[in-house]
Amino acid sequence: MRTRPVDPFEPYLARLRELPFVRGATLRAPGVRGRHRRLDGIVVVRTPDGEHELPVELKRTYLTYATADGVLAQMQAITTKAWILFAPYIPRPLGQHLAEHDVNYMDLAGNCRLVLGHRYVAHVEGRTRERAAEERRGLRVPGYQVLFALLAEPALLNATVRGLADAAGTGKTAAAETLRRLQDENLIAEVKGRRFILETKVLLERWIAGYATHARPRLLIGTYRTADRDPEALERHLEEALGEKLTWGFGGGAAAARLVRVYRGERTVVHLEQAPLDLQKRLRAQRADDGPLVLLRAPGRIAFDGVKPRTVHPLLIYTELLVAADPRAREAANEVWDRHLGHLR
Repeated sequence: MRTRPVDPFEPYLARLRELPFVRGATLRAPGVRGRHRRLDGIVVVRTPDGEHELPVELKRTYLTYATADGVLAQMQAITTKAWILFAPYIPRPLGQHLAEHDVNYMDLAGNCRLVLGHRYVAHVEGRTRERAAEERRGLRVPGYQVLFALLAEPALLNATVRGLADAAGTGKTAAAETLRRLQDENLIAEVKGRRFILETKVLLERWIAGYATHARPRLLIGTYRTADRDPEALERHLEEALGEKLTWGFGGGAAAARLVRVYRGERTVVHLEQAPLDLQKRLRAQRADDGPLVLLRAPGRIAFDGVKPRTVHPLLIYTELLVAADPRAREAANEVWDRHLGHLR
């Protein structure tokens, strides 16, 4: 017997109804498509003075500052109205960060900020929520690499386990275990021997959050400084030093400049398949925490399926831009999303 699907919005609407000035809270199906993607819906909040409509963004994974700022940039591109963020848990510092940007939010513990006009204001902080066992366990870095491979090339969902593992740069056990887990969580499904993605948005959120907190720190080779005067000179230096000897590609702002021509920035991100022991010597580079050159191992062979020469996959470019501190990088991320990641909408 099939179970009835759970409405992911209802727990948040129930929390809204607990606020003293809220007489009702319902969800209206979205009918508006922004520049980059469709709204998740419109929350209608009823108060003694009437109804207030708030576009809503639903996040099903735990927020980091990087993913929160990515949401801010995306929603600014979609709507100029007040809106509300639903997320499983928003700790006090992150809630304050959102409040500084005038964002309404609600989490499953009841932490919230809700401002409706000049009369109704609610602000609750400090509540905690116990994570489910599955959430606490989380994915390991190989699992995130499998997730990246599936999002970058959904056809891999129906490849052999060996083929998926080769593309993701993991072992077959990690690939098979990740597929099993995603199916157990109803994020992918299998019908008549073929798998397909049920929740693209959830998988994307999980990848971006996991890249920032787990995968990227493990993939980071180091941050360096060279004698090159500017980013353009550094790029020429890298192309000469790395050339065809290694499998590598530009990511971040350097790749965005090639794809969408709106942002370059001072940092140069390079993803490599392998980092030889003499890499630093080849590049004539010195380690520096504030250096402009960032070297990262790639999350699998699929990362080098770029749309322009010497660039990595647009999804990896997009993700790296989202975790950057520069707001212009997130604007560039939206451009990359709009032009090159249509299959994930």
